[in-house]
Amino acid sequence: MKKEKKVDKISFEEAEDVIVSSAILEEEVLEKQEKIEIFKKIQKLDEQTRNVMYLRILGNLNYKEIAEIMGKTSSWARVVFFRGKQKLKEERENEEGM
Repeated sequence: MKKEKKVDKISFEEAEDVIVSSAILEEEVLEKQEKIEIFKKIQKLDEQTRNVMYLRILGNLNYKEIAEIMGKTSSWARVVFFRGKQKLKEERENEEGM
């Protein structure tokens, strides 16, 4: 008499859950890689722009708070952040155009 191998059967719902979980994990990995690339580019900006970008993105501070920390005006902080963001956007467009 042959011994039958016991095969674990999973339901359709369980298989679907595994597929969805895998897709979510893959998406999270891609998002993390994209964040790493953005922070690498931010690191290449001049010191003041880099500091403003970090305070705004990581510190979740508004422009008035950034201005207070940096000893500048909120308009200055807003302009520096905007210009930094534009530099990152241009760099990304140049990379995609290659």
